[in-house]
Amino acid sequence: MVPSLRLWLIVVLVFAVACSSSSTPPPPPPPPPPPPSVVPDVVGTNESGARRHVSSAGFQAVIDTKPAPESSGKVIAQHPRAGTELAPGSSVHLVVSEGWPTVPFFMSFSGYRIAVAKRMLRNRGLGVGEVRWRYDPFYSLYSPDKVFGSRPKSGTHVRPGRAVALFVAKPYTCTPGYSPCIRPGPDDVDCADGSGDGPRYVSGPVTVTGSDPYGLDGDNDGVGCE
Repeated sequence: MVPSLRLWLIVVLVFAVACSSSSTPPPPPPPPPPPPSVVPDVVGTNESGARRHVSSAGFQAVIDTKPAPESSGKVIAQHPRAGTELAPGSSVHLVVSEGWPTVPFFMSFSGYRIAVAKRMLRNRGLGVGEVRWRYDPFYSLYSPDKVFGSRPKSGTHVRPGRAVALFVAKPYTCTPGYSPCIRPGPDDVDCADGSGDGPRYVSGPVTVTGSDPYGLDGDNDGVGCE
């Protein structure tokens, strides 16, 4: 091949490559980032409503809970604060009140053992205060040595860790309201010469001054088993 022909072919190839590269369009520029959104104010609203507001604004709600005097389920704090501009999809942290714990209900028919009552308090994040023994017309007779009340009273909302005093039924040595003494117990007491089926019996006369839980004073004259 003559040199002039070879040179002509090289020029043609270079021109062809240049034309092919110039015909390819450049890639499009990346789309602009979405404009920031404004964090809504949801403090004081309930959790479900706050979630909706945050989601409608284009954010993700992240929930934390803590005991607080506000009612359970209410938003008590948020981060970032309302009015802050964030990129859509960002997280907004909400603190939701669990409410304050309530004192357990101790006045069941049979009462609660002291160890059980203490565990009930601890399970609610409350402290165990003084254990107070006292007479009670019902529990001292039918559930002695059992917890039947508290201070603060059952159902009260209290600060976490609050010490709660427990009332324990002091057992009677004699059933209140009878003379001579009738030993307390879970079984019924009837007059020895009556038609009752016991299983415990007492001989009269018996002075009755109280509520007469055994029903010995049938005519309500203050004397039983006449």
